[in-house]
Amino acid sequence: MYSHIWVIVSVIIFLDASQLKSQSYHSDGNQILASLASIPVKSLVSIEDNKRLTKKIVPVIQKSFSRYPSYYLFIFIGGFVLFALIRLIDPSYLSSVFESALNSNLLLSLFKEGIFGFNITSLLLDLVCICMMGIYIQVFFFSASPELFLWILGFTAIGYIIKLILIQFLANVFMGRMEAMMHLLMHLLFTRMLGLTLLPLLFFALYQPVFNVQELLRIILVVIFALYLVWLFRLFAKMKSIATVNIFYLFLYLCTVELSTLAILLRNYIRLG
Repeated sequence: MYSHIWVIVSVIIFLDASQLKSQSYHSDGNQILASLASIPVKSLVSIEDNKRLTKKIVPVIQKSFSRYPSYYLFIFIGGFVLFALIRLIDPSYLSSVFESALNSNLLLSLFKEGIFGFNITSLLLDLVCICMMGIYIQVFFFSASPELFLWILGFTAIGYIIKLILIQFLANVFMGRMEAMMHLLMHLLFTRMLGLTLLPLLFFALYQPVFNVQELLRIILVVIFALYLVWLFRLFAKMKSIATVNIFYLFLYLCTVELSTLAILLRNYIRLG
């Protein structure tokens, strides 16, 4: 009799264990199926979010690039291509130029070696500077008249060349050959570095969709003006160390060549503002 009872109990325990095991397998399978089902749903949601974000961003970018004539963009692309060409022609050229901004003796040695002067690499930098200054003047002062851009670019190039001739002529007449060369080289250094700096700054300022373009250009103008004053003070100190004339005549010379031009530009800026 006890043996029959033991068999019955064993059967009951076995049935309960198998039932519990089947329930655990069933619950585990449900969890696995739920996790597998949740993966594509999340990915689909993220894809939809990306599509919505793309639909919002693309029109904003298109609107930013359509604010200005298409040739602006081609000029910027050309500027970046020229920058890449300079890096390919002479990889150490740009680093030497930026180092010479803090070392005038290095600037003179670069000129004597023919690295910094009027070679093809330096003329490419002059072209970048003229184009960036032309775009800046057009957008900041004459944004309502885009048809004047070619005239502005032409007058910018003429003014750039006239400034070099004026420095060379007046310095040789009223001072000496060494002073003329120092002023000319430091002027070229400032303008070429200005062109390289304006290339990415103007591209960002014109085509970004968040900030007001005129406010960004005004900030850039203030920074350029501050850097110009620092450069002018450094130029005066350097020319004073090598000048054979009186300091008063040196001051008058810089006022005639630099400050008079700056006063005219400030007067036109205030009048247009």
